Amino acid sequence: MSRKTIAVDIDDVLVDRVMAIQAYLNDAFDSNLDISGMHVGESFFKFVVAHFADKAEPLRLSEMIEDYVCSDAYMSIPPSQEATTVIDKLKQTYDLAIVSYRPKAQQQATQKWLDQHFTGRFKDILLVNDGHFGRDVVSTPKAELCRDKGFHYVLDDRLDTCVESAGLGLQAVLFGTYPWNAPADLPKGVSRAKDWRQVEEYFDAR
Repeated sequence: MSRKTIAVDIDDVLVDRVMAIQAYLNDAFDSNLDISGMHVGESFFKFVVAHFADKAEPLRLSEMIEDYVCSDAYMSIPPSQEATTVIDKLKQTYDLAIVSYRPKAQQQATQKWLDQHFTGRFKDILLVNDGHFGRDVVSTPKAELCRDKGFHYVLDDRLDTCVESAGLGLQAVLFGTYPWNAPADLPKGVSRAKDWRQVEEYFDAR
């Protein structure tokens, strides 16, 4: 029997991106940005732009964040031990691929981080954003790419990605209980895993 493939997101799944950027921007601007004020489905970048409207233009914020997430400081943030443990277990049964809306400008830094923490775990590393942070240029939405690649499962923190994936016949696991994906009625084909323990339980049951 051929192995099924799980498409795994990076940011706020393998690593806590939003909290790190929040801390970075609050330090840079001596501010009090708090992601708890985000709404379901809201873009993190639009939330940031609105908060810092009197301090920096959107282009400047995009450049600052992109520089930060490519920096050694950001790339030194490790994944959770739970993520590492569960990924190692899943690798025994499934093929794993990275599919992320990260800008392709982060390809080298992302590859280095994955090599450090997840050597040999992922068969593909696909960054699908040809634009920049908050200024996305995506020719093929993540759900369509996963379908076209023949992947079977999607593990992602974005509600829209999971719903779109389920609509295309994939099984989607909505990761975390963040303000932007807060509890809601989920359609058929979408299950929630609030943490990596529940991710493990979900795939153990397949």
